[in-house]
This record gives sequence, structure tokens and C-alpha cells, in this order.
Amino acid sequence: MKKKIMFSKTPLRFILSRDFNYQDLCFQRSVSSFISKKRQSEIKERKIIENRRSKKVQPGEDADLPVYTFANTNKNPTSNIYAWGMACFGALGNPEFIHPAKKTLKPLTNCHHPVRVSRMELHRVKDVACGYGYSVFAAKNKGSHLFGTGINNQGQIGYHEERPGHPLEVLIAPSPIKLPVDKEDSVSRIECGQAHTLVLMKSGQVFSFGSNAFGQCGRPVIPNEDYMRSQVIHPVKIKDLEENDSITDIECGINHSMVLTKSGKVYSCGWSADGQTGLGHYDNQESMERLKGDIDGEKIVKVACVADNVLAINDNGDVFGWGNSEYSQLHMATEEQQVNSPVKLNLGDVGKVLDVASGGSMCMVLNDQHDVWVWGYGILGQGEPAQHSSKPLLLPPTLFGRNEFNPDAVTTSVSCGVNTSAAINSYGDLYTWGKNKGSCLGLGSHLDQFFPLKVNLGGQVKKVCLGFDHSIAMCKPYNI
Repeated sequence: MKKKIMFSKTPLRFILSRDFNYQDLCFQRSVSSFISKKRQSEIKERKIIENRRSKKVQPGEDADLPVYTFANTNKNPTSNIYAWGMACFGALGNPEFIHPAKKTLKPLTNCHHPVRVSRMELHRVKDVACGYGYSVFAAKNKGSHLFGTGINNQGQIGYHEERPGHPLEVLIAPSPIKLPVDKEDSVSRIECGQAHTLVLMKSGQVFSFGSNAFGQCGRPVIPNEDYMRSQVIHPVKIKDLEENDSITDIECGINHSMVLTKSGKVYSCGWSADGQTGLGHYDNQESMERLKGDIDGEKIVKVACVADNVLAINDNGDVFGWGNSEYSQLHMATEEQQVNSPVKLNLGDVGKVLDVASGGSMCMVLNDQHDVWVWGYGILGQGEPAQHSSKPLLLPPTLFGRNEFNPDAVTTSVSCGVNTSAAINSYGDLYTWGKNKGSCLGLGSHLDQFFPLKVNLGGQVKKVCLGFDHSIAMCKPYNI
């Protein structure tokens, strides 16, 4: 059978059999063409790979290779920031928790598991600090060095306003804090107290802002000062700091502050009702002064405090303490409940100490065998019955990941919140225990935890900061 078909006025003659289907023919041709192109692409890629292996790759040929993009391949080794705990005041840096995108969702009060703070990961965070209901982030970017979020009723995260003369008491997302520094300078360390913040710059300059009711900002106390409306970032001055010495670290208690110098000297100011300034008296201190006592002549390498009891270690691994000892924190040196001058602690079998941490009523040290020792009052980590000890108690290393499968897992650092404790091991795993106010332990529950338990995080933990009711961790992604 012959049939005449017109295509664009051009006659085309062909023979059609009864079983012929024009659509099937088009489909077969398209499939054959697709397979042929795919094979050609595979052959081309194989040749390029073979040339690369034989070191015969030519300039420009790399552009023909397939490109695969993986997550977390930026240059920042600590790009993942996680936060958890009390969420209703904005301290977690996720505004969606307070103002959900969907109207059907309710605002989140507590976040009982770690959640990424994606807004801060774009700024290459280098340090974090947690206060009472607020958080501060130090960034590596050139534009803004510092960011804050959460409660700001006393100016603890700087001055912020939506309209002139109306400062914000709460920030639900990280906002820049302007510092009076040169563009070349950058933030080295940050620390937070109950309602004041210290910032250490790379140049060695220290700045303070927030509440100065007890002189904790290192400046004279002004009666009835309105801290929330203050727009001044104050430089902290140390009168008797030697010319060849410089500030290398900072630390905050609830309402007092300390700085550590390169030569190992400690200076402090602020509230001293329990002797936490260590200056030999119980009066509030408005300016930074050097501590003496048993640390006079010693080279202190770290001080630790989140409340009103302070621990310090020297370069030989000896431990010193001062401040509140109502819960037997310093009973290894004295029976006094308030110690206003540094005393050396006799830790017995603990040995040389590598790291120290001090909470609201308990103390913790890490020795050179990477064993964790605790004492004081509260949830010490040995189960519910053990809640008080005037001498160090050893926490079994198996609680921190050491077992037959991971015999080389050792604890590398310890930290304390007011009522919480944490430890990081050599695998970058984080373990927390203690009071679980606001679900600040990050263990997926609101219940207290009586022994160390691993926190589920998507990276190797490099630093953890324990606030009063929330926590923040800096992590290195696993694939970097």
C-alpha cells in the first residue's frame, strides 16, 4: 500500500506495513540516541581518568570531569555550631523557635537536642560564650567581630534598637556588636557572666559591657546607671601590668571577672562577698588588681570559674583555689567556707593536672593520665546516691568512651556550668551530666542525668560552653 504524506509541502513516499507503528519507531530511535550519548560520555570520562593516572592530563581537561559538591567543604574547620536548652529567650540563635514559619506550630520553650545555628556558621565562628539567657559569638570575618543573641535587659550584648531611643531587651537572632577597634584587630576570646561580657582582642586589649553593679566590668560603679541604654564599650585597664607582659586569657564568674597574663599572673575585679576575687578581702572591687597568696611567684596557665568558686593550675600541674567553699570545694586546704586568697590544694592520688573546671557547687580536674576526678556537692557523675564528697572521686574512663573497641579513647578536656558538667574525649565526642534545667544537657530528655552520657552531634566537638539553662558547641565536620 502506498500513501502520500505532505510535510511542509514536500512529498514523502514510504511503505508502511500493517504492523508498523510510527510512535514506536521514534521511541526506539530516542532511546538508542540516549544510550549512545551516555556511552560516549562514559568513554570520554574514562579516557580523562586514565590520562590523569598516567600523568598525561592536558591543561583544561579537568573542566570536563564531573563535579561533585559535598557539604561542609569550606575553609572554616569549626563551621558547625550547635545549640540546645532554653529556647524562649532567643539564646539559641534560631528565631524560628520563637516565631515559627508556619502558623500551625507553637513557639518552642525548650530544645532538648542539639540544633545547628546556621546563621552564625556563615561568619566562621572562632569562639562562643554563654551567659544567663544569652549567647555571644566571636567571628573571623572582617566586617563584624562579635555577635550576640538572647536577653539584653542590662546591655550584656551591647546596644540594639529598631527605632531611636527604644533599645531591645531581647534579641531572637544573632546581631552584630560594634567594638571600638581597628579593622586589623580581631577577637581572640570571649567570656560571659550573669549579665556582663568580656572580650579579649588579638592585640591584648580587653573590653567589657553589661552590668557593672559590683565593679565586674573593671570600672567605677555609677549609682542607678542604666546599663540597657548605655552605648559605650569600656576598655579594661590594669595599672600595674608590666610593659613586657600581656593579657592572654579571660574568665567570668557570676558577677566578677579575671584576666590571665603571659607571665602567669592573675588579676580580678567585681563581687567578692565569698572571696571570689582572691584579693584578700570581701569587698567589691572596681578595678583589676593582682592576686597573691599561694599563687604569688607561680606561673598560672588557666583559671576556671562560672559561679563564685575559682580553680587555677600552674605550669607544673598544681591546683589552687579560692572563693566559696560551702560545699567542701576547698576543704583539701582549709576548713573555711569563704576563702579570700588563693590556697594550694592537696589532691592526693590525682597527680599532675592538665585541666580544671569549677561549677556552682562542685569541682572537676583532668590529670595527666586523662582521668576525670570530681568533688563537692551535686550530681557528681557517679550515680544518684553520690552527691557529696570533700575529696576527689574518680569517674571510670569507660563512661567517656574507653572500651575494648576504642581502647585509645581518652578524655581531653572538662567543663562546668552552674549545675552541669561536660567532658570531651579524643574522638571529639561530648558527654554531659547534671541538672537538666531547660533541657540544657542536650540528651533528648528533660530529666536530670546522674552519670556522663554521650550527646548526639554531627561533628567532632572542639569546644563546649555550658550556660545556666542552655549550651553551645563548636564542632568540626566529620568529612573535613
